[in-house]
Amino acid sequence: MADIAVQSNNVYQQADYVGSLVVEGPVGRTTEYESIHLEPPDWWGVFSKRHFQNTGQTKEDSTTMLRKLLGDRWQESTLGEAEEAVAKGQN
Repeated sequence: MADIAVQSNNVYQQADYVGSLVVEGPVGRTTEYESIHLEPPDWWGVFSKRHFQNTGQTKEDSTTMLRKLLGDRWQESTLGEAEEAVAKGQN
């Protein structure tokens, strides 16, 4: 419960993201995020840095892995898609 409280407080303190427990796309909720969904230009740097911290895998290794998991157009994927593919690939 304490972790949920910390996350909830961070939403208001940092105000840099929109969150929801709904993960299946548009469902018509009044609180649903309706703006354009764009990844930040540096999403790959953010992903590779966090991935290296978590796994020790270099940026080059990460690139090879993402290409294998997402295909040759892996850079067109969102940060969420990359993270999901890695999570599934490690299972």
